Amino acid sequence: MAAAPFLLHPQNAAFLSGEQPYPAQYRTARIQTGCLLLFLLPFVAVALFLAAYSSRTIYRQVLLLHSSESVLGQVVERDIIDDEGSNYRLTFTFAVRDRAYEQTQTVALTVYEQYPLGASLPIIYAVDNPDVSYIAGANSWGMDVFLLGFGVCWWLFVVGVIYGLVRSAVRSERLLRHGQLVMGHVVRLQGTLDSENDYTVAVTARFTAPDSQLPTKGTRTYLANHLKAVLLPDAETPLAILYVKTDHWEVL
Repeated sequence: MAAAPFLLHPQNAAFLSGEQPYPAQYRTARIQTGCLLLFLLPFVAVALFLAAYSSRTIYRQVLLLHSSESVLGQVVERDIIDDEGSNYRLTFTFAVRDRAYEQTQTVALTVYEQYPLGASLPIIYAVDNPDVSYIAGANSWGMDVFLLGFGVCWWLFVVGVIYGLVRSAVRSERLLRHGQLVMGHVVRLQGTLDSENDYTVAVTARFTAPDSQLPTKGTRTYLANHLKAVLLPDAETPLAILYVKTDHWEVL
């Protein structure tokens, strides 16, 4: 009588006996993926905001670099907004081709103190769109570049996490739909306890691939805190494997 396989997840005994249609670690995989994607929604919202801000910034800078001119404007309003630190804002007007434009700009304290209400001040504006303008010597290009770079990094982070989640979900779905139960053996099984008291198990298994009938060997690593107090099996102990293809299989 063949020895019972060692199970990394003991709950999978019900799957092997036919009492459960899916392996234990995949029964809630869809729900977990959905919850994680919902958790990421605020991060996506921030990414969209940063993308909109970056697009606006790039548009403004392209216009100003393409063609810009200077004109004298006038301060019509001064504000100090106390929002986790004082923000100083100047609202100014200027005229281009007999049309008046008004803009509000956040400035440093030195610039704020330099221009009292009603003072004249030099304005740089885009010839193609005078709505794009700033107080000469008080542009925020440095902050714009920083936010643009931060936005790119944020997007890479969010896209990377979503890609990882979707890829993991697709692989799990393929295992559920197309996985074949294959019996294999332990080549090496080693547990490691990290500084956060998490127990990780690295399993090197060998088995015969059902599609090619070729001997196959590979290593998979799992978080297995439930095995901390369990004596891990020796080499040649039987294992149960869910197999899709040579590079897509998991130990049960």
